[in-house]
Amino acid sequence: LVQERIPIPSSKDGTILVSKTHASIQKPWMRVSLRSIEQINYSIVDTSHPLQGGRMDAIHNEKAVMDTIPYSRVFYHAFPGAIIMHRGQKYKVQAMNRPPPFVNSNDGYNRRSNNLAAFAKPTTERYSTRPLSTS
Repeated sequence: LVQERIPIPSSKDGTILVSKTHASIQKPWMRVSLRSIEQINYSIVDTSHPLQGGRMDAIHNEKAVMDTIPYSRVFYHAFPGAIIMHRGQKYKVQAMNRPPPFVNSNDGYNRRSNNLAAFAKPTTERYSTRPLSTS
């Protein structure tokens, strides 16, 4: 991260401090999650997607991923048996991968950096589950 002052006539002292990343860092915005600062995330995968083919062993195509949830929230929102809503469609969570005992924290945020997933399929259930509460 590099900081430099650039001239801005409308500011109090005539300059403004701007932070920039090093030129060698490609697409720095891809390294930052807007939702959380956690290193471990779960992808919510639609098993009915044609490229996923109903499989629940791994993410077989990025197009089958509906959403990404931080590790600290996935067990409250997308636990096995939960009915979740995505774009007006209800999905029932069928299974989840277990996280590894250790994750390299130097990897930074990247949606594709892990293969942890909660596998869900469309359902016609007439109810939805609420997130589990910690209180």
